[in-house]
Amino acid sequence: MAKFRNAKSYYGNTAEARKRQRANLIPGNAWDKRRRKKLRLDCWWEVMPLGNIQEIYEMYVNKRVIEDTPKREIKDEKYLDEWWEELTIEDKEWIHKWD
Repeated sequence: MAKFRNAKSYYGNTAEARKRQRANLIPGNAWDKRRRKKLRLDCWWEVMPLGNIQEIYEMYVNKRVIEDTPKREIKDEKYLDEWWEELTIEDKEWIHKWD
């Protein structure tokens, strides 16, 4: 008699086990997956309007909304792009999920 596995034993009991299972289904090695993730996040950043980018920066760095920011403290696009490049992939992912 064949023993069938139930969904719980296949995925594991924790959210982390299910996350690892899904990650294993994505083709490619770890470097390739990380590179694709970085490219996806950078593309998301590039297509956003400047106003949204400034708002994200103010909320992430200064913990305030853009309306409370004096005009002289609003950063330009070049500064914001350099700031984005300095962030780690984990921080970029957190910002993407938060937005």
